[in-house]
Amino acid sequence: MKRGWQMRILVLCVVMLSVCLPGYAGTDLVLATAPFPPFRIVHADGRVEGSDADIVREVFALAGYRVTYAVYPLARATELLVRGGVAGFVSVTRSPERERYCHFSQPVNFVKDVFFKRKDRVIVWHTLEDLSSCVVGHSGYNYAQVFLDAIHRRVFRRVEVVRAENPEPLQFRKLLAGRMDVFICEINVGLWFLRNHSQEFSGIDLIPSPVGPVRSFHVAFSRRWPGAEELVARFDRALATWKQTSRQREIFSRYGMVSW
Repeated sequence: MKRGWQMRILVLCVVMLSVCLPGYAGTDLVLATAPFPPFRIVHADGRVEGSDADIVREVFALAGYRVTYAVYPLARATELLVRGGVAGFVSVTRSPERERYCHFSQPVNFVKDVFFKRKDRVIVWHTLEDLSSCVVGHSGYNYAQVFLDAIHRRVFRRVEVVRAENPEPLQFRKLLAGRMDVFICEINVGLWFLRNHSQEFSGIDLIPSPVGPVRSFHVAFSRRWPGAEELVARFDRALATWKQTSRQREIFSRYGMVSW
């Protein structure tokens, strides 16, 4: 028991030194990312924070790396991963398409998709077929297969797609304007926008039933990056050690996140 606490204290010291001291000596590593608050928050001055950005920065510090984030639109970041123009991306779900050009770390976080709606609408669903009369909005992300299958089978009356950087505010405005009935969104992402734009989006709430299973977020490493497999292995080893600390709970609390 005593040794376990000593390990936790050692990990926390290394993490705090790496994050707080500008002169921390580590191998520099540039990772791509894109806005997806509260997982990845890009500030106007270029700073990158958020649960996953913080976790990955701290874990790599344990492995001896000093992480810098380069912010790209998601499509551009994907292009860089495919051709090996960047070491990795923080953070994504796994998919057969991405497996072709990426190695994946162990999970750094988990995501749960739900439907958001207007508060003045009563919408109850048990299967997606219950929403056959609804206009359903989504943002072109990699959703649970059950939802993608429903789109393919034309289960919904109509599907509204908004592909943009930070599409969630646009989708919520469409909800309020009555242009769609429900909008699928990761629960922590949706709640983050409702909290941070509480006056504008006060008329929106969520339906708590999950759309498909809870899925995991990973660091995706380009298969074409030199030494990518060893980089994944080092990250995973450090992640297992980091998870012995209280830092995950503290980071989730900082960003007001629900964990699974």
